[in-house]
Amino acid sequence: MTFEGQSDENTQLDQMRRLRNQEANIRSALNAVLDPKALERLSLIRMSNERLYSQIVSYLFSLVNSGKIKGKVNEEQVKQIASLFLSQKKEGSITRLSK
Repeated sequence: MTFEGQSDENTQLDQMRRLRNQEANIRSALNAVLDPKALERLSLIRMSNERLYSQIVSYLFSLVNSGKIKGKVNEEQVKQIASLFLSQKKEGSITRLSK
């Protein structure tokens, strides 16, 4: 006999497990691509700006998948990638509304 509440709880638990597995896979892939200082820098970025972290990780994975990364990425390279995304954000256009 199952209750509707149990079904919702199981679904939430399954979602949490999938999310944890996904995060573990990302960490594993990052460990293979980044040197220890770069990993530390990326974790600091994640704590302060989750969106920037996601952009950097996506960019790194696209570089890996296209074969453009040979060896490990260092901290300075992570900083350069972060600055690319931060500069794009600052270059947004400002539209003036007139009456």
